[in-house]
Amino acid sequence: KQEEQHEITAVPQMEKYVPYVRTPVEDSEDDQYTQENLSHVPTIQQTEKPDLQREEQHPDVYEDLTESMDYDVITQEELLQDVISSEFTHEELLFEDRDSFQHVGDSYEFDNEPEQRTPVELEDSGFVVTYPEKLATNIPQVESPQRELKKTQADTYCYHCKCPISAIDKLFGEHKDHEVTTLDAAATKMRDQLGELLIALEEKSMKIEEFVSDIELLFNSVEENCKKNAELLEKQNEEMLKKVVAQYDEKSEDFEEVKKMKVEYLYEQMVNFQQTVDSAKETLETTAKEMEEFDGFVFLNVRIYTAMCFLPNRLLSAMDTTLSLEKVPSAFSLFEHYVDSPGKSNQHSLKHMAVPQTPTLIPQESNSATSTSIAIYWTVNDGDTIDCFQVYCMEEPQASKDVGALVEEHRVTVKESHCILEDLEPDRCYSVWVMAVNCTGCSLPSEKAIFITAPAIPTIKAEDCTVCWDTATIRWRTGSVATESFTLEYCRQHSPGEGLRSFASIKRPELKVSLEPNVNYFFYLRAVNPFGTSEQSEAALISTKGTRFCLLSDTSHPALQISPDATVIRLSEKVKFTGFPSILGELLPARGRHYWETVVSACRSYRIGICYEATSQSSVLGLSDTSWCMHCCPTQTRFLHIGVMSDVHVTEHLARIGILLDYSDGRLLFFNAERGVVLFAIKHKFTDAAHPTFALEKAGVLTLCTGIELPEFVKHS
Repeated sequence: KQEEQHEITAVPQMEKYVPYVRTPVEDSEDDQYTQENLSHVPTIQQTEKPDLQREEQHPDVYEDLTESMDYDVITQEELLQDVISSEFTHEELLFEDRDSFQHVGDSYEFDNEPEQRTPVELEDSGFVVTYPEKLATNIPQVESPQRELKKTQADTYCYHCKCPISAIDKLFGEHKDHEVTTLDAAATKMRDQLGELLIALEEKSMKIEEFVSDIELLFNSVEENCKKNAELLEKQNEEMLKKVVAQYDEKSEDFEEVKKMKVEYLYEQMVNFQQTVDSAKETLETTAKEMEEFDGFVFLNVRIYTAMCFLPNRLLSAMDTTLSLEKVPSAFSLFEHYVDSPGKSNQHSLKHMAVPQTPTLIPQESNSATSTSIAIYWTVNDGDTIDCFQVYCMEEPQASKDVGALVEEHRVTVKESHCILEDLEPDRCYSVWVMAVNCTGCSLPSEKAIFITAPAIPTIKAEDCTVCWDTATIRWRTGSVATESFTLEYCRQHSPGEGLRSFASIKRPELKVSLEPNVNYFFYLRAVNPFGTSEQSEAALISTKGTRFCLLSDTSHPALQISPDATVIRLSEKVKFTGFPSILGELLPARGRHYWETVVSACRSYRIGICYEATSQSSVLGLSDTSWCMHCCPTQTRFLHIGVMSDVHVTEHLARIGILLDYSDGRLLFFNAERGVVLFAIKHKFTDAAHPTFALEKAGVLTLCTGIELPEFVKHS
């Protein structure tokens, strides 16, 4: 009865390996249910016997047995892991599907032999029969650590937190919304990343090693080159030192030889001189004795005859001796010649030198002079020995100077057959002659030749020039009458790499040049005559950013007074006049923009404006169709064209009036330049070149201001 009421579970007592039957059907719920219910199946536990200890020591026997039966062998640790990883408990499986156990029974084959055997038979066979009640007492000891391990085991890796977590934390914990993966996948990925980093590090290490090796090679090559260069320089230094020492020794020997030769020659001359003195002394003593021995008459008779024969010979001997003494200094003057050619004999240098012949001056050539200097050339005889030349220069008297005035003479000593005389006056005539000199004496002076310096440096004054938009008329002043032509050069102000543009052979003292609008230029000038070109003049700044023009004096009314610089117009109160006192400015080209200003001083009635070139000068400004003007008087200010008047109410006195003639936009504007306010604007398509026009109806002064860059209020008008 006990065998029928209780389920008998027989489990073989093996610690390492437990036979386990896996179903071939892939049904996770059935597997779990089967695994849970198999624990209630009677298991056979074999008692420990001495004969079974061999089997525990040799688990391979059970492995072979399970392989022959086509079973899988798992350890107790694997079985425990499978139980922990299960998501359902035994009770959930039992309540979820009661029929799954029947399905398991159909899928698996169970050995019913233990049910047919009695417990006594099992005990006789060496098995220990245990009952579920007894087995249940041991289960809590196994399940408690399994459940704790299930809660604490980390089998997942969180990318967000970068730490391992458990699967339960992913499902129900704080990592629910984080990206996770298995620990193996995370370890594999980290291993791959570490491998890539290691490969990159190895590549960088190889590159660094190659770079270091290249640097070492370069350092070694530089060090070798430095050593070679140092050795080469040292070798060259030694060679040069040897050469210098050898040349010094050679020169020293030559110097000693020449010195010895000179001293010997001087000694011989001194000996000869002493002998001559002794012979002269003896002659004088002999003559004195003879005078004492003979009486005067006999002495005179005898000595007269003797003197006739003896004195010429003695005189010639004394003259030769004197000449030989005078030649002694000339021998020392040839010392440099002996040094240069020590091997030659000194016999040629000691012979008498002839005085040089007269040099011949070469007439002045073209372009051989500047404003303050002249170049002089001459020729000499091939056989002459010349130590130096003396060049004399004297200014020819000018017509403007007094005839009796002192004239300065210049003298220069040179060794070549040419020289340059400096610090002279521009555009002057100079008389020049040359003398050749050696140790014997000086030659006769050469014939005088006339040399002329280049003209004086001209001057460009910006206020004398006319600048209109894209053209400029450059004017200059020169103080030289003999100037044949001029050379004008110019460049941009801020263009250091730009070369000079030039105009040559300009005959008149002015030139019209085409330029670019709104650009600053530097202009230079040179004066030219047949013998040379002057130095470059100082730079004159010419700007096309403003209009510059002058008043035309030949268009002025006789009652008007014009200043020398052609910028001031004056009408005196005492002057009586008829007609319309006006004057025109230079003609402005019909392009671009032109702006100028007029300063009014103590004038109560005047007119300023423009007119075309074809306008008659006798016509009144503003009454024709070719003239436009502003008429100012004490009571009103009007703008006139073809006699049509436009009144403008002006509450204050206009002291400075600006006028803008804009051909580009076809307009003529009048400004109060002091306040920057537009007084009147005329829209008209101007087609012809125009003259600025000024007229005074009452006594006063108008001052013209030109060359002004467009003010801001004009640019924004």
